[in-house]
Amino acid sequence: IVIEELAYKFDETFGIPDGSISQLGTVELETERTALLTWEPVHRRRPVFSPDGARIACWRFPHSGWKKTRGELTVYDLADGSFLQWTDGAAALEDPPVWQGSALLYSGYDLGEDKPLRGTVWRVDGPGEKPVSLLPEDAPCFGPGALLTGHTACGYPGEELQAEGRHLRFLSVSRGTAGVYALE
Repeated sequence: IVIEELAYKFDETFGIPDGSISQLGTVELETERTALLTWEPVHRRRPVFSPDGARIACWRFPHSGWKKTRGELTVYDLADGSFLQWTDGAAALEDPPVWQGSALLYSGYDLGEDKPLRGTVWRVDGPGEKPVSLLPEDAPCFGPGALLTGHTACGYPGEELQAEGRHLRFLSVSRGTAGVYALE
């Protein structure tokens, strides 16, 4: 095995990546018809349908080198086949985004140069809009992913955002104690 990158082992590939690329596709259950929606040589991960079933949001990872883990939140429109990029180089935890009306929520890190790395919940209202942190600067928790950020061969540990109406729940840690947090 020739290792050409520092980050060479990923549990979601069950070891060392084999060079395959994750793409986005659909399957019609009644007809068993399949359709590949993406073909470009970049990973598309963690897709989620909009509440009306008309769009699919997913993470796209086009970067290499030190920006390899920075994803772009993109939305695919099933009606016209277009992809729109909603964020640019987000420091995401790669959890699936959560639809809240026509906006998307996701967990990630604030990469401000003048402050420490901090996990937070972001809301982005549309393509090209600036993501807004939903957690206050002085929030007692470190944000989603602070407790569980790994993957294992047994499955993902599950700190993903959970939306129910106006409520958003996630696992996090505060002063060494793990708990379930909620945002309204």
